[in-house]
Amino acid sequence: MARSIKQNIIISFVIFSLVSLILIGSISTLFVGFVGQTTTSMSTDALSTQIQENIEQTAIQNSLIVNQKLSSAEAYVNAMAEECENLFHLDSRYTNRTVFYDYFFEYDRGLELYPNDTYLDSLYDVYLSWSYASYYFPGSDSSNYLTLLEADPSLNDTIQRMAHMDYIFQSIHLNAPEIRWLYIAFETSDLFINYPGSVVGGTDQERVSDPFYATQEDWYSEVRQGNGDIVFTAPYFDPIDGALLITIGKAIYHPSTSVLLGCIFADITIESIKEKIINIQILDTGYAVLIQQSGTVIAHPEWTAVNPNDDLPTLDEVEVNINGQPAITEYQITVITSGDSSGVIEYTRNGKTFYLAFNSVGKGDYICLIIVPEEEALASVSPLQSRIQAATLTTIIQVIITIGFAAFLSLSIGTWLSARIIEPINHLTTIASKMATDTIREDLLSDLDLQIDSELENKDDEVGDLTRAFKSMLNVLQEDAKKESSKLDDSFWED
Repeated sequence: MARSIKQNIIISFVIFSLVSLILIGSISTLFVGFVGQTTTSMSTDALSTQIQENIEQTAIQNSLIVNQKLSSAEAYVNAMAEECENLFHLDSRYTNRTVFYDYFFEYDRGLELYPNDTYLDSLYDVYLSWSYASYYFPGSDSSNYLTLLEADPSLNDTIQRMAHMDYIFQSIHLNAPEIRWLYIAFETSDLFINYPGSVVGGTDQERVSDPFYATQEDWYSEVRQGNGDIVFTAPYFDPIDGALLITIGKAIYHPSTSVLLGCIFADITIESIKEKIINIQILDTGYAVLIQQSGTVIAHPEWTAVNPNDDLPTLDEVEVNINGQPAITEYQITVITSGDSSGVIEYTRNGKTFYLAFNSVGKGDYICLIIVPEEEALASVSPLQSRIQAATLTTIIQVIITIGFAAFLSLSIGTWLSARIIEPINHLTTIASKMATDTIREDLLSDLDLQIDSELENKDDEVGDLTRAFKSMLNVLQEDAKKESSKLDDSFWED
């Protein structure tokens, strides 16, 4: 069945509109999807990078805290060394001050040869005094120390000079309570001055069988080799109370002769550092670690220093899988301990991926680590992806709705336009149909029903041209009809 011109116009217009809209909509949908996918990927990558930078920044901040602690202790050691050397100036003036032999802080307390403020400290687990230091020298015990001092005026003079260090010791303790021990060891006499005042040499039997020579200890040798520079010793367990310590020391020299007098030291416990940086909350299960450049673990939440006789573990001995295999490779440990200032690596432990940010403390060859599970670090990525995907879906739905509305609108416009085009043709068709009958031919003369719409005739387009041509034809037919009618009339009267 053939379609009318109106139907053809409507169908053509709608098809053209729909094809255009569908094409544009498809391109728009694909573009929106591509933009959404690209945005998701770029946002995820950017967020992941930002999170790693934040973790690295946390490692840097923790390193600064440790650095500040060590720098502060370093400044105190420098101040003590300067004061100690000043006391040996020939023109140094000092007055006698009460001094206390270390033995009586812990033993034979009934003799009360110790400071009045001496008490049993629960943290140190020994009797100690914060007002005075104690002294010890090899070969002495509770029965002969006074005799030996009387026999050695130089040793006695040194003890009296060092008694005035108590004031600077007290000041440092008030300002830096995290410093556990302050002490001085002398090169030739092995005299040992210890603050806070407490036992050093053990029982009388131990003093005889195993006297304490500070100058033979590794930490003393390390500091002596510094030749007057600040030295950070390797961590070790305190022989008095078993605490894990970091020692900062400096060699001191006689101000007049430049002869080595001995070394002065400050001890910081690892526990005090853990309280500041290790026991911090990082997301849900993230944690901080302190290691040396050698890879030795100084502080780790999964390792506790218990036995002073045990060696400190390395990082690959603590960060292990369930099967006991190291989770961090030798190459990664090399990267961490290479001396670079900071960085981030990834490693897998027990099937989970972790971010490890590291940063050099800048003192004592210490390195701060921040370790965070990847799933916690990227926990905010999934909501971001969901929001972007939801926004993309909403946009696609809006495009589809727009296409549907546009299709309806194009159908309406097509119908209206077809009506505007077909209406004049229908009008002319009606006139032509009337002309086809004899009845209407008679009516032509009256010119009543065959009026041409003047609006159509005045149109400046194809419809106007057709209307004017049709009217011209109509005029010709009317003239012919009038002539024919006139002839018929003449013939009637002649007959």
